[in-house]
Amino acid sequence: MDWTAQVDGYCERVGPGLWAEPVNAVTNLAFLFVAVLAWRAAREPGGWTLSAMLGVIGVASGLFHTAATVATGALDSLSIAVFAFTYLWLATGDFLGLHGKLRAGVFAGFVLLLVAAVRYAVITAPVLGENAAYLGIWALILGWGLGLRGMGLAAGRGLLIAAVILGLSILLRALDGRLCGSLSIGTHWLWHLLNAAALWWMIEVRRRHLGGAARA
Repeated sequence: MDWTAQVDGYCERVGPGLWAEPVNAVTNLAFLFVAVLAWRAAREPGGWTLSAMLGVIGVASGLFHTAATVATGALDSLSIAVFAFTYLWLATGDFLGLHGKLRAGVFAGFVLLLVAAVRYAVITAPVLGENAAYLGIWALILGWGLGLRGMGLAAGRGLLIAAVILGLSILLRALDGRLCGSLSIGTHWLWHLLNAAALWWMIEVRRRHLGGAARA
């Protein structure tokens, strides 16, 4: 694989160059903005870790929408995956109260379930492309939200709100190429803004839970 090969996967990019996607590039500042907000509100290592990862997502995505190579694209996707799995690991302890081997086993089970669901979606609906992975994460957040809501935890409602925001975000990401004819800058930049909001809110939901938020 040529990691330096150029990638032209978004409506706004019509040619090579670092500034070929100005709107897609600039809107990554939203990740850095909410990362600072989350960092300042955090009171423990998990919160600081997630905040830092949120900032990394903004930097990685910014690099991808400027340099636009296979390597920066992989870094962009990897940064989101690392955030998702880190949040999942923390959630098994913070929301479910699991520890030790049981926590590790439940975490591994969710990871395997997510990987299997994404693989199935890619095989049965290849048109989804990268969106299959994001839909898998969305389904996981939705499931957690419903489960925690059923347990009477206020965090459940918070994660359901995050699922709504992320669902709209994924839809706009998928529509980017289809709307090029009527919207020259596409809709991928809205994915950045809504994704930043959804991930920040997930960090905030966890912070409030740890702070002793009342049961729903």
